[in-house]
Amino acid sequence: MKFGVIYQSFDPPPVFLDYVRLIEDLGFDDLWVCDSSLHARDVFAYLTLAAVNTTRMRLGVSVFQPYTRHPAIDVNGMATINEISGGRAIMAVGAGDRPQLELGFKPAPVQLVRELIHVCRRLIAGESVSFENEQFQLHDARLRCNPGSALPIYVACSGPKMLEMAGEYADGVIMMSGGTRETIQFGLSHVRRGLEQRHGMDHEVDVAWGAATVIADDRRHALDQTRVMAAWYANHSPAYAQRTGAPAALIDSMRTRDPGRNLHEARAAADIAPDDMVDQLTLAGPPSHIVERITMARELGIDHFELFLIGPEKMRTLQRFAAEVMPTCR
Repeated sequence: MKFGVIYQSFDPPPVFLDYVRLIEDLGFDDLWVCDSSLHARDVFAYLTLAAVNTTRMRLGVSVFQPYTRHPAIDVNGMATINEISGGRAIMAVGAGDRPQLELGFKPAPVQLVRELIHVCRRLIAGESVSFENEQFQLHDARLRCNPGSALPIYVACSGPKMLEMAGEYADGVIMMSGGTRETIQFGLSHVRRGLEQRHGMDHEVDVAWGAATVIADDRRHALDQTRVMAAWYANHSPAYAQRTGAPAALIDSMRTRDPGRNLHEARAAADIAPDDMVDQLTLAGPPSHIVERITMARELGIDHFELFLIGPEKMRTLQRFAAEVMPTCR
């Protein structure tokens, strides 16, 4: 079982470095730093800090979308991170999220993300690339900075069509697919449809399950810290919110109260999310509860879990997860 951390870089550099060193010392396999437009620190600067302050774990960005930077610029940046880190860089692409709305961009459609993967993979392979779509162009473009080794391309997503595309085209997928057997099976079923369509790619796809996680012995306390994720699902991926049994009127009301902001700012929508809905979409509770959910995911074929850090007690969650969950699940 592999374990990673998804980290939103809201913290100033000294605090970020405390997290980076702790995450590696605790034995996590990878760290993904979110690219959140104006809502967080610059992802390349923070990945550089992480690269020079770690020696072992993989370092990635989640996610690149095709709007706010040219894909070739993203590839060049990650090739540089790969050099700095000694070949430990990974990257995830996707539709993007609500922070990009304030820059005038909607989430990217599946076809555009597929073309993003196609272009990035060719540049990483050292090819001279000519390509044009409605969003970006390349004219005999070639990456001069040799990445030194392959840069795996993941897709971080939750929607059915994007999950299917990830299974068919990507090197890996991070499924943000809730926290129950039903929601994980729903996500996996679409990844597997894509896997069945894979042609000309003989390597295995790394299928990781990501979930917002807070460890606290008081279940209500943990649920309160993860409650904003229910608002995220209601707004960004309602197929999962609907599977919790929440009334359609409640989900619509949550979406009305959360018109496109970062998930941490969606307090008005989170306030009306019932405990049962939050419980089904997150991992929130004591270590035994987290172990039970991850064990269930392993039974479904998941061997890679990404802990999405959330709430004011992130450091404590990391420490308890490493001490009380990882040894049992590994």
